[in-house]
Amino acid sequence: MEGVRVALHPLTFVEEGEDVVIGRSDIDSFAVFPADAAAVVGWLRDGATIADAARRYTAAYGEEADIEDLVDMLDELRFIRRDEEDEGDAKSGPQPDGPGAVPLQRLGAAVFSAPAWALYAVLTAAALAVAVRHPQLRPGPSKVFFSPSLLLVELASFLGQFPGIALHESFHVLAGRRLGLPSRLSLGRRLYFVVFQTTLVGLMGVPRRKRVLPVLAGLLADALVASVLILAAEADLLVHGEVTVWGGLALALAFGALMRMAWQCLFFLETDLHHLFAHTLALPDLQELARSYLRERTAWLPRRRRTATTAVSARATDRELAVLRWYVPLLVLGSTALCVLAATAALPVLVGFATRFHSALSSGSLDQGFWDAAVAALIMFTQFGVAAWIAVRDRLRRAAAARTAPSPGKTGRRAG
Repeated sequence: MEGVRVALHPLTFVEEGEDVVIGRSDIDSFAVFPADAAAVVGWLRDGATIADAARRYTAAYGEEADIEDLVDMLDELRFIRRDEEDEGDAKSGPQPDGPGAVPLQRLGAAVFSAPAWALYAVLTAAALAVAVRHPQLRPGPSKVFFSPSLLLVELASFLGQFPGIALHESFHVLAGRRLGLPSRLSLGRRLYFVVFQTTLVGLMGVPRRKRVLPVLAGLLADALVASVLILAAEADLLVHGEVTVWGGLALALAFGALMRMAWQCLFFLETDLHHLFAHTLALPDLQELARSYLRERTAWLPRRRRTATTAVSARATDRELAVLRWYVPLLVLGSTALCVLAATAALPVLVGFATRFHSALSSGSLDQGFWDAAVAALIMFTQFGVAAWIAVRDRLRRAAAARTAPSPGKTGRRAG
């Protein structure tokens, strides 16, 4: 392989302390390389043969390097250009080495421009001032019941969240497009619910500080939605002298937006804050590493002994272990936050529904209130029942697959 050259796809190189994140943005494939291995990849990209790279490495670092093993890893990461890919690239034209012009890039720049940030600050400050000045305009669990009709409350709480969720994900997309990344919004499914989801393609190919806004842009959108809805409720109060059903609906939806923000603190559910750590620390497998590390640290529990796996401390790098030592406690705090959120937000809403269901269904009168509550109860219990059935079914399938599948060792994506 003396004169063999390795044809590489356009790659991004981003320094992360002593390491370098190298990636192919078009397929969102990235890996962390030590600086010396990254130098070899750079030589290969610039046209050096494998033999030339080996000689340059020995001259620079005073020892021999297994370049062929590094090339195998580059091939596994799909960094090496194949013949059929050459043909496809010839048809599509040259590709840039980094982020370039993408649709909606100007809109993304405008949405996160200095005037826009000033407007966002004014809206948020105004909403906070309203909440301080008018306690009745503070979103809370009781504000969910803005109408005597439980069916209306249920449908509005469910359907009314979709525009806010779509805006949340759209802000992620626009923050990525602002950087020239081909981020995209799509529809997905969680259990049997249709959800919006964002793919921030190529985010690891930009400097660390630029990754923060695309990841946290959804939180900004939720804060703006809550602020605008609180201000709308105040306008309703000023016009009518009281909070009508429209102002109540605004406060109910504002409560939902605030709950979306609180939800992001639940790290173990791979929320936006988790992705912030994963992207800024260049550890895409952070969640899996953290769970394995936590299982290892609790292996003394009887149940944990039966599910013990290879010790993370034996296969993780020093950098990964340093991150895990402070991230795992945050993971535990996230579980605690879930309990607090359930007790202070979800439980009061469920109790409110249960109390109203009981009052309407036990009245003994088959009036409009009875049928309204009956249909609302049927919809709610059907949702919980289907969700529970799907969760149990998926758990049984995973357990069956775990019993029948072999247990191969996991291959890390760190090079060096």
